[in-house]
Amino acid sequence: MKKLFFSVLAILFFQSVISQDIKKVRSAFDKKDWAKAKEAVDLYLAGEKGAGDWEGWYYKGLIYAQVANELGKENLNQQTWQESFDAFKKAHTINVDNVNKFMIINSPLISVYYGLFNIGIQNYLSQNYENALTRFVETDQVGRYIYENKWGLYELDTLLYLYSGDAAAKIANNSKDSIVIKKMELESIKYFKRIADKEISDESYSIVYQYLARYFIINSNKEEFIKYSNLGRKLYPNDAYFDKLNIELEKEKGISVDLFQKYESIIQKDPKDYYIRINYANDMFDWLYTKQKGTEKEQDIVFKSIKDQLNACSQLDPGNTDPLTMLGNSYFNAAVNKQDKFNSIKSSTPTEQKKKADIKIEIEGLLKDAIISYEKALLIFEKYTAEELKKERSIRNDYKQTLYQLSECYKVLGDTKKSEMYLKKEETIK
Repeated sequence: MKKLFFSVLAILFFQSVISQDIKKVRSAFDKKDWAKAKEAVDLYLAGEKGAGDWEGWYYKGLIYAQVANELGKENLNQQTWQESFDAFKKAHTINVDNVNKFMIINSPLISVYYGLFNIGIQNYLSQNYENALTRFVETDQVGRYIYENKWGLYELDTLLYLYSGDAAAKIANNSKDSIVIKKMELESIKYFKRIADKEISDESYSIVYQYLARYFIINSNKEEFIKYSNLGRKLYPNDAYFDKLNIELEKEKGISVDLFQKYESIIQKDPKDYYIRINYANDMFDWLYTKQKGTEKEQDIVFKSIKDQLNACSQLDPGNTDPLTMLGNSYFNAAVNKQDKFNSIKSSTPTEQKKKADIKIEIEGLLKDAIISYEKALLIFEKYTAEELKKERSIRNDYKQTLYQLSECYKVLGDTKKSEMYLKKEETIK
């Protein structure tokens, strides 16, 4: 009988605790003792009466937001902001009209929005991009809920989407898992498209258009590439990035003087871009010596431009042998072309013989210029140790090719001693 009596007492005590009045929750909230307020609201909502009371859930949202704010200083992974959001949603479901009034007057969900966003930013700055993206997704859920209920915020949350897209892109860049990479790239595209499709043009958003244009050209989506690269050019006319990407599409039409004009336009915008200059020189070299296109006047202009671009490259990157060897090759190939012209003159008339003599002088001048460039490259190659040359196969091959070209230049000029010296040196490079 005593056991039954104590059991009944325990049940009555438990019921009295969980059915405590909402006034106790309000009192705890007003005292700003968030630990006790959390305990009070949890007990109230555990009861049948509290579970269906919109005010109880509304207070839970308020109290949990305060608890989350305290935790946020030390815990970047806590879920309390999300619990606060869920509580506000529950209150709104139970009593739409009352919650609408409080939301419009006090906007308590805004604190949840910024609480989640700030945790996301802290994770982002700590390079914990996975956690950052999770928090940004949660922030967006809160933001869309606020906007859709007309309690505040904006239709397009540009800053949030910029950080979300960039966090996803960084996860993709840091991953070696092809599934993760693909998933995160698409996530990044989703957020960046939201910004780009509204043509947001603040300077800090240029990365959005760059990423979209690059992604679509890499993935052979020509239509989308053209759309976003054109948008990028329109909104950022001084940014050469979009023109650089577009060069690859232009090359599909073939290397031409029109393509060279586009290169010139890019260089005007970004004169210190080594790679656009070296690619420009390489395309001109291919056009002039491989495809042998253009009139003689056009060829002379292109040859001068090759020299200008390669000299600029050497100034931008003095320790790089590529501009020097390519310049040497340009002079050497020009000499070969002149030699063909020399050999084509068969007449022995004084006029024709004078032409041959003049061409011979030009050939010698071109070969001497080639030697100057090759020997400048040689000074850089000779700084490499034998061990380094063994590891760097491409550098070793370029080194050997430069020695061979020097041997050929001196051979044509009639200096057999130097020709043999460079040839023997080339043979020692293993």
